[in-house]
Amino acid sequence: MGANMEIYKSLDAVYAQPRLAGYIRVLERAWSELDLSSVLCVNHVPTLYRIDSKSIVEPDTLIKLHRRFWNQGVARVLLVVDPKTAYLLSGLQWPLQGGHPKITDPDDADSPLLDFLELATFSEQEQTIIESVRTGDFYRVYKDKFKQTLAVDQSLTENLMSLRNHLIRSEGGPKLPDNIAHNFICRLLFVCYLVDRGIVTLDRYPGLHLHEALSKIGDAARARDYLYKLFKRLKHEFNGSMFDADLDAEKEYLTAERIKAVIDLLRGDEPDTRQPSLGFWAYDFKFIPIETISGIYEGLLPRRGKRDQGVYYTPRFLAEFAIDVAIGDNKDWHKLRYLDPSCGSGVFLVTLFNRLATWWEIKHRDQEDDANYNERKDDALREILRNQICGIDRNEQAGMLACFSLYVALLDAFSPATISEYIKQSKFRKLPKLMESPPAHADDENYLPVIHTRDTLNPQTGNDEAFRNRFDVVIGNPPWGGKVRGSGDIAFQFLAGVKPFIKHGGSACLLLPSRLFLNLNSNDFQAQWLAENTLHRVVQLADYRFVLFSEAQCPCMIIAFSPGPPAKSTHELLYDAPKFNIASRRQGLVLISEGDRKSVTQARLRHAAEQGMAPITWKRLFWGTPRDQRFLNHLDTFPRLRERFADRKSGWIKGQGFIPDKRDRKGVLPRRWWEDSHLFLNAKSRRFGTDNILFEQDCEQVGHQFEVLYRSPDRELFLPPAILFNQGFTKFVYTDFPVLFRDAIQAIHAPAGEEDLLLFLLAFLQSDLALYCCFHNSSMLGIERDVVRLEEVLDLPFPLPADAPSKQAAQIVHKVANRLRGEKATLLRLKRNMDDAAWLDVRAARTPGLKQFLDEMVCQYFDLAESACWLIADTVNVFKPSSTPTTADKFDLPTLLPVQEAGEVSGYTDGLQAYADALVSTLNGWAEEQNSGWRVAAQGGVDAASGLALVSLTLVRTPEPYQDVPLTGSVWRRLFDTFAEQRVIERYERRIFGFDGDTFHVLRPMSLANWTRTAALNDADELFAMLQTGRRAH
Repeated sequence: MGANMEIYKSLDAVYAQPRLAGYIRVLERAWSELDLSSVLCVNHVPTLYRIDSKSIVEPDTLIKLHRRFWNQGVARVLLVVDPKTAYLLSGLQWPLQGGHPKITDPDDADSPLLDFLELATFSEQEQTIIESVRTGDFYRVYKDKFKQTLAVDQSLTENLMSLRNHLIRSEGGPKLPDNIAHNFICRLLFVCYLVDRGIVTLDRYPGLHLHEALSKIGDAARARDYLYKLFKRLKHEFNGSMFDADLDAEKEYLTAERIKAVIDLLRGDEPDTRQPSLGFWAYDFKFIPIETISGIYEGLLPRRGKRDQGVYYTPRFLAEFAIDVAIGDNKDWHKLRYLDPSCGSGVFLVTLFNRLATWWEIKHRDQEDDANYNERKDDALREILRNQICGIDRNEQAGMLACFSLYVALLDAFSPATISEYIKQSKFRKLPKLMESPPAHADDENYLPVIHTRDTLNPQTGNDEAFRNRFDVVIGNPPWGGKVRGSGDIAFQFLAGVKPFIKHGGSACLLLPSRLFLNLNSNDFQAQWLAENTLHRVVQLADYRFVLFSEAQCPCMIIAFSPGPPAKSTHELLYDAPKFNIASRRQGLVLISEGDRKSVTQARLRHAAEQGMAPITWKRLFWGTPRDQRFLNHLDTFPRLRERFADRKSGWIKGQGFIPDKRDRKGVLPRRWWEDSHLFLNAKSRRFGTDNILFEQDCEQVGHQFEVLYRSPDRELFLPPAILFNQGFTKFVYTDFPVLFRDAIQAIHAPAGEEDLLLFLLAFLQSDLALYCCFHNSSMLGIERDVVRLEEVLDLPFPLPADAPSKQAAQIVHKVANRLRGEKATLLRLKRNMDDAAWLDVRAARTPGLKQFLDEMVCQYFDLAESACWLIADTVNVFKPSSTPTTADKFDLPTLLPVQEAGEVSGYTDGLQAYADALVSTLNGWAEEQNSGWRVAAQGGVDAASGLALVSLTLVRTPEPYQDVPLTGSVWRRLFDTFAEQRVIERYERRIFGFDGDTFHVLRPMSLANWTRTAALNDADELFAMLQTGRRAH
């Protein structure tokens, strides 16, 4: 929970931490090749490498160290300390070539150097720097030098995609099929790995990288012959599925002209533009982790195929995270059998293989010097391939890529100094065959079919003896797509389709689209599924949508479950809904704060599904704090807007506009029923929603735009009086004249005589209260798209004046109606003296004042307390604008702003004081209710260098105003030490919420998300609970 931080100063310390199992191999290589002194991990993810040099570090050495560090692509910050200077470098900046002067200039945009400090200065600031890395503020300070697009995986993928596209489009020979281009590039990558790892030496060019050898050859035709001679040699030496292709046939497609494009790319010239790009000199496959290579292989699959099949492949860090979720606290994880039912290029399989292989290595470290150690290790690793991991994918090409990845992982388990000699002496002599291909290899002991080209959802696959009830854990990222109504999505089918593969007592952990549990039509499916399965954990990753999958059309979640109903009716599952935060700039770090985690009984979710309320329940759990839950439950006690339409004779009508027929089927579908002169409102018109009144000037004559209708609602919907609003729930207008509109606009028509209530409904729909309700209740808003469906609008609370909380409700309705009528009259009067453009400007300028008045009236109508208004304002002004960021490079989200710099966010001009005042007001209000003679007073401050903020409460006899007190490093370090000694927090938990003597402290990262008035309300509740139970800290 929260951003835990650990510093490991030796590999032995790393080996002792089970949560680092997925990173041990890369840390071993970093320790040996970079000569690390320590590694800092945040939430068990390597984040900062430190190198202590006994001698002065020369610029070329710094370049060399950074290049290796960048190629690993795991940690994001490199700290190099020599006797005079400490250097900070970014892992998200391209490396420089030797001798480049930019390496010592932190102000140069292309330099990976972030800063350098004299040793004395660094010693003073070291703890502050480390703390800012943990909080994530470090990435904000140096935001221009942490660019995810410059990471090793994205850079190499971009290079190879450029080459693939050029090879496929080029005309220098017979048309090159996609699969041949992909196989060639993947094999090329594999050879680069073999050469850089020292497993293979290039004939005539020993000691050179492949790109250097091809450049030396120069002539493309000779280079082509050299490459294919090398491929055939490797086929003989290593065998394996990656060389099963007909190399002679492939060579006919890879003409000299196409090989020249390969050489150009390796040198650093884009094949199509001839513009300089990052050449292969930058890459060192000795350091690039195999999980990264696996992800790169996936990136080479045709994008069209991904989109059509709903396939989105898995970043390495997400695979690590999902495996952690699947394994949980199971200490026997290394004994289990794992299946990926849609393995793609094998990132889950490779990650699992590395973990299992690493576990074996750690357990047998004392035998490394034995003469037969490698042979026993090879036997053990082959046993892992034979009995512990398995992958299925209907795409044979994806399966081939998975084999490539596993071969690299297998070879990566052996040191470069012994692998060549070992393969010569091995009883197997060649790499195993990993692709299923019976019966040709059925009797071959080197035949280890890990990858199967089949359809997981075909019942014959699940009933096959090789698969049925054979696996302890089914884990993967199955395809998403198909119909989204009901349970038609293919991801729904995988939820049921994986069950035949799971052993009794086993489980599944799948990455699935968020919409599965949020879809309004999914209640029946959820009710049945929750009755038949036991849900253990859900991690809703909607807020990381574009961080995880830049091309994804929808967000995802991780769910862990077991077949069969819960053993107890009180069974609880964990629901985690992490929000994108400042530390998320370090890709791979999904931080789950205490506020992001809830425990929910499965019985509650099942009951909600049976009542048709499951999507709303899930959505409220995503963004809603405990205070929000209580307020939303209060709003649930009011009548719904849909009750206005229960009686068809009432005259109230709701619906969407007409849908024209795109195919113009005049003889089949009805023709339009309106005249050419009828007014039409275009949903995309900038005049729509300028303010809350629709004027005839905002519309156009419909003319002949729509001749045939695919669907048309009741014609009365287009008659006045009516209010019109868009599906984005951002534009709301009242019309007192007939107007046509398409289905992008939704409308509510009221009968004559109820215009006042309709106008108040307009005020309510445009209010922050309505947006608050939609944000916490609607299936898409703040999750996938800014859309509020009409059915969700009808579920908004809308009591009639007689049922409203305010005794002045009827007067409020009339007051609002008169104000809106008066506004229209005023605007019409102003129109007489100005042109249309100026009039539109005046209308827009008057809108904020009108909205403020309408919002105040709505709050009075619902008799909202100040605390409720805080919840509403924070959702509208802080949380909603921060939801689902489109890139990891975002720093201007309200939640991410340093609290002392959040003055432009409504309600936070006083920064930290807004939180403190809300906390004090709430606590003192309770004290007054209990007739206590004590009150609390607050003081607080921010340490921008470390990224921390502190608010402290003390008891006073009379209320005192908030005091701003500077926060220094000595203060927060003392508090951490004090609370660590009291054993109320872990040493590096870096979050304090408790008493130090008679003073109560709240210490957190300074991002506004931690210091909202909503946070203050929930903290007040938590503090009250602590006092009631006698706890001193949390």
